[in-house]
Amino acid sequence: DKKASTSYIQRRLQIGYNRAASIMERMEIEGIVGSANHAGKREILMEGGHVASGMMYDDD
Repeated sequence: DKKASTSYIQRRLQIGYNRAASIMERMEIEGIVGSANHAGKREILMEGGHVASGMMYDDD
């Protein structure tokens, strides 16, 4: 069972909590991860090859 978390995004991308939480929220909206469980972990619903390459870029 692979899980995603905001803290993992923070560590891997070396960014702050707010930015990592924003990325995680967007991934939930896009259907890439599920909603957070009691420990803040999220089920990964879509693996790498299925994720659109443009998803991670801001429009602004």
